[in-house]
Amino acid sequence: MNKKSLFPIIALCAVIGLLVTACKDDDPEPPASTFTVAFNSNGGSSVASKTGVASGATIQAPTAPTKGTDTFGGWYKESTLTTPWNFATDTVTANITLYAKWTETEAPTTFTVTFDSKDGSAVNPITGLASGAKINEPDPAPTKEGFTFGGWYKEATFENEWDFESDTVTENTTLYAKWTEN
Repeated sequence: MNKKSLFPIIALCAVIGLLVTACKDDDPEPPASTFTVAFNSNGGSSVASKTGVASGATIQAPTAPTKGTDTFGGWYKESTLTTPWNFATDTVTANITLYAKWTETEAPTTFTVTFDSKDGSAVNPITGLASGAKINEPDPAPTKEGFTFGGWYKEATFENEWDFESDTVTENTTLYAKWTEN
């Protein structure tokens, strides 16, 4: 075979190559028909992603996360918390992440100490206490038929006795009466 007879074969191969390339599908993967919605709770309790969400579908709001004493303010489309997600009308058209908004809730400025007399006579609570306040021991002490009062304790299991000279109130508190049978 001479060089001149190879030219038509080479030209034919080049044309076939061009035709194959022109007919090739540039997007071999069809678009996804389901998506995942992730929830970034921004420091709150975790919220499971919703997977397999059909394209164009709305989703139900997940159970609201919690974060200390902060108040949950809804889910937003962007991390800058600009546009709220409307669960009734917004549709899922891609994999997305929704972001939780939080509002700081101020801690209570006053507290209450209640007294659980464990079936003894009632003792009135002390209310309106500022954080760090000391309290006086209730007078008179509670009474209980057939028992001797043994002091006020921080736990119902009587592990730590409340020291009225040094213990301070920093939150709503319940103190428990300890009794010794006569």
